[in-house]
Amino acid sequence: MSKPVKIRSDLRPLLRALPKTGACAIFTHARPEGDAIGSLLALSMALEQRGVRVVRLCADPVPQAYRFMPDSRLIGRRVPASLPKMAIVVDCDGPARLGAMQKALGRFETVIDIDHHSGDHPFGNVVWIDPHAPATAEMIHRLLKAMRARITPEIATCLYTGILTDTGRFSNPGTSAETFDASAEMVRLGADPVRIASLVYESKPAGSARLLGTALSRLAVQDGGRLIVGYLTRGDFARAKAGQEDTEGIVDHLRAIRGARVAALLSEQEDGTVRVSLRSRGRVNVARVAAAFGGGGHPGAAGCILRGPMRSAIEAVRRALLPAGSK
Repeated sequence: MSKPVKIRSDLRPLLRALPKTGACAIFTHARPEGDAIGSLLALSMALEQRGVRVVRLCADPVPQAYRFMPDSRLIGRRVPASLPKMAIVVDCDGPARLGAMQKALGRFETVIDIDHHSGDHPFGNVVWIDPHAPATAEMIHRLLKAMRARITPEIATCLYTGILTDTGRFSNPGTSAETFDASAEMVRLGADPVRIASLVYESKPAGSARLLGTALSRLAVQDGGRLIVGYLTRGDFARAKAGQEDTEGIVDHLRAIRGARVAALLSEQEDGTVRVSLRSRGRVNVARVAAAFGGGGHPGAAGCILRGPMRSAIEAVRRALLPAGSK
């Protein structure tokens, strides 16, 4: 692969690289959330306006909370035998985060990487990474304006959802006037903020509430209240009649405890590994902590996967976070 073209403020090289005809595949990371799905779908619809045939791909299913987004049903979980020459990967901090679809990248002549994570794993022939953007959807909004794409109500819904969720309802570091300007434009163009917020945050199954109660009942407060740790076992999921996607938002409840600087939620997976979700109030860069375990994310929100058993995973997380949390 030739030396990658790195995009900064000038988007013209990226505009030249994007397909104008033919076909392309657009990927996002495994275990997708609102920003990943919204960015993938919005860019797909914009390229289809040009007549480009788009294959939408993700290793894991779309969580129930985001299936209201237009065209979410078109996201496939199997890489087709016949692929176009170009792939675009959005909101993915390194190819490993593609999960089971990582190997497919080697089958493309051109790979474009569009992301806002601050990790050290850029990839592809054309790389646009903006760690100052609070959501990849905000970057896609900029790109669509540069493309002079028509932002339909469907595209606006996807972009607004991506921005809303990845900014933590406009509360995470990096949220700026530009973020609000883009969101306001999406509302003017057809995104319904009340409906979207209700579907994402107020339509959770009972199992999600049961998991939240369990996590809160056994949380550990350390380092004078600056580190909060909670965990969920496979037995907890079975008793709650819930799945992994039902843990979304629980770690934010842990971070909301007064005095907390860092919060961690550990969830035991079916294969015995432990999924770790990390949140901070900005002074601790949890992306660096997650990266030490092979994960990634944002300075204020990150994650990784550890080997079990749960007790060992909890101890590893505590060792990694206590020095940072006490600063």
